[in-house]
Order: sequence, then structure tokens, then C-alpha cells
Amino acid sequence: MSEIDDFARATVTPMLRPQEVILSVGWMAPGSRRWRDESERYLAVATTQRLVVITSRQSLMYAVPRPENHGVTIYEYVALASARMGGLGPLTGALLLEHAGQKAQYAVPSLEIVGAKSVEGHADFVGTFLPWIARHAAAGALRTPEGVHAAAAEWWQRPQLALANERWLVANGRSTARTRWVKWPLALSGLCLALAAAGMAFREDGRRQVGYAQSGMAFARQVVAEGKAEFRLEDKLAEGQRAIDRAEAKQLQGTLMVGGGLAGIPGFFVLAVVLTRRRRAAARAWAAQPAAVTAPGGAALPA
Repeated sequence: MSEIDDFARATVTPMLRPQEVILSVGWMAPGSRRWRDESERYLAVATTQRLVVITSRQSLMYAVPRPENHGVTIYEYVALASARMGGLGPLTGALLLEHAGQKAQYAVPSLEIVGAKSVEGHADFVGTFLPWIARHAAAGALRTPEGVHAAAAEWWQRPQLALANERWLVANGRSTARTRWVKWPLALSGLCLALAAAGMAFREDGRRQVGYAQSGMAFARQVVAEGKAEFRLEDKLAEGQRAIDRAEAKQLQGTLMVGGGLAGIPGFFVLAVVLTRRRRAAARAWAAQPAAVTAPGGAALPA
């Protein structure tokens, strides 16, 4: 664990109730598109019963919080009317909470932001906790202590938890590994672009070589006409014609490369669209199927 993770856990541990366990640690920012311009940051500590938000400040080197406590806000799961995931802009998600009649919004930075992984638990917070709480809040499973307990029990069945989260994300139109673009046709489309560019270079080089050969043949004729030649004109002309033939073959090759590349670019892109649509349709069908029942009642919470 990083220093920031350790600080967040050390801050929340004395607040834990009997049998309450820390599940995940991440970080957030003020719920604005311009959160990078604000100095306030938050450490988010999810437990089996609550989301504890520790107010901090932005570190000097990165956008992440410092290991400081400038106040704590607690969201009880049983008091959550809603918990939704949204978006605030490039590389920024959002967590929108309605708790005890009050609304709150936090920016949730993407893992791709420089320094985001300085909080080591942030990947699990974004990838596991956020869909977990949004899923159970939407289903109304957190309205009673028993429901909270059953929902928290999923954390000790991580494969099933990941599967349930992914099923919910797909059903709600969010990106997962099952719904991302099929990339290999896009890669081939990029290769076709490179092929077309290479073909253009071939054609241009062949055109220059034809010009050089024709200039050489004209010079040979001029030298012979002036009586200064020390070679046979027929040999020079034959050599020049062979060079022209090779250059024209290169031009033809370049033309074929350009044609094939320009045809392949949209062709493979359309293939990527078709395959991606099929993948997403299959993912939606999978998400619509009833989830398999594993262990009745879920795993017991650790004491």
C-alpha cells in the first residue's frame, strides 16, 4: 500500500464499528469539470456499511490528495436514496449521491491521469466499488441493514462480484471489456493507410526514375549528334529503356498499393463497426440472462 492508502486506512480504522470492514480506498475531487483548478481533494474509504470521505488538499507534484485530514463526511449506505455513476469530461467520471435528503457530487479521476495510481487502491475503487454501490443502490438493496450485509458479502466472492458488476455495467450501456471496440480490423485499417502512403512513395520514385532515364537517353543522343560519343547509342538507349520499364513497373506496383490501401481503410473500418456491434449485442444478451446462483446467502462477513 502507498503512504496515502495507509493514511486513509489509519484515519478510518478507529471509526469502525464492530464487524465493519474496510473494502476499498480511492480518491476524488470537487464535482466540477474544472476540478483540476481547485485545491480541495478527498480520500474515499469504502467500508461494509459506509462511505467515508476525508477532505484533504492537492499534493504539490500530482493532482492526488495529500495524507491530511481536514474533516470527514460519512455516507451511510442505508440512508442512500441513490448512488449513480456519471461523467464530467475527458478522463473524469462522477459519483452522484443522494443521502438523507442531501445531494452531493464528486469528480472521480480516471486511472490514466498522471499520478492517479499514487493511491494504489484507486483502480479497485473505480473498477469495483463504484459499480457495486451504484448497482445495489439502484436495486434498493441498501435500504436495510440486512440488505447492506448481503451486498457487502459479495466482496468475499470476488469473481462473482466482478461478474455481477460487469453484467450491470453492460445492461446500463457502459463500457467494459465485453463492449469495447474490436481492434484488430482497426489495426489492419491503419496498416492499409501505411500501405497507401508507401504506394504513393513508390509511384513518385518510379516517376522520378522514368524522368532520369529519359534525360539520360536524351543526353546520349546529344553526345552522339555532336560526335563526342565513346559508346554505342543503341546500347545506351536499350539500357535507358530497361530502366524506364523497371520504373514503370514500380509505378504500377505503387498504384496497386495505393488502390489496395485506400480500399482497405474503409473496408476494415466497416468490419470493425460490424464486429463491434455484434460483440455489444452479444454482451447485452448475456447481461439480460438471469445471473447464475452461486452460494446461497452469500459468504459470511469476517468477524
